[in-house]
Amino acid sequence: NAFKLTAVFFCYLAIVAAQQSGAEQFQPSQYVGNWFEIYRTQNMPFEKGTNIVANYQPKTSNSVYVNNYEFLPDENRWQAAHGDAIIEDLNMPARLGVKFYALQPRANYNVLYTDYTQVSVVYSYEELFFGLWEIKYGWILSRT
Repeated sequence: NAFKLTAVFFCYLAIVAAQQSGAEQFQPSQYVGNWFEIYRTQNMPFEKGTNIVANYQPKTSNSVYVNNYEFLPDENRWQAAHGDAIIEDLNMPARLGVKFYALQPRANYNVLYTDYTQVSVVYSYEELFFGLWEIKYGWILSRT
């Protein structure tokens, strides 16, 4: 699929740009607002719908509220998930810990690239059971 190949190439360019420009320059206050999902890796059990929107709003100086919405076509309804994201290390503000439920451990949410006005590339990686199982997710988000 040409779109997937383009998305993978774009992710590669974003990673290179993030390494060169330094993700430590990330400005959470400029990231707030709506981001629309235009591409995601296909292995996400927690995203089943379409028309996915993530809305980020200021919470504290190092955290934001996260409100995710998706449309479930089979059920003809919208579903929401509400949580927060925290900058866990102020030296790396583009690496956030995201959580939607009280007992849930924080999942990493790494903003590899963003221009704040049009596009954002996000990557999440988790190792479970002492590295025996890896979970990798990726998103390309747009303001429109």
